[in-house]
Formats: sequence, C-alpha cells, structure tokens
Amino acid sequence: MVDSAEIYAYTAAMVRLSARKTFGLLQEPVYSSAATPMLSGSDAVAAKPD
Repeated sequence: MVDSAEIYAYTAAMVRLSARKTFGLLQEPVYSSAATPMLSGSDAVAAKPD
C-alpha cells in the first residue's frame, strides 16, 4: 500500500526534475490535504485547509 504522502514525495520530485529539464523552470508542488499526516524532515509541507 502507498499513502498520499508517499505519492506526493515521489511525484513532487519528478515534477521538479521534469520542469527543470524540459522548460528550465523551478516548480514547487504543494501538498494540500489537511486530512493526511505531513511528511517529516526539512522538506515537510504545511497543510492548508481546502
């Protein structure tokens, strides 16, 4: 099983890489589900109510 935080961590990394390689741009995906526990560590993302 994979939870939403794991999906976010993987896809956010792929979005950053793809945006930089394809368009030369920086993108910072936002994790916005207030119902799911947040990632821990320096890359933690604060939840915002929808």
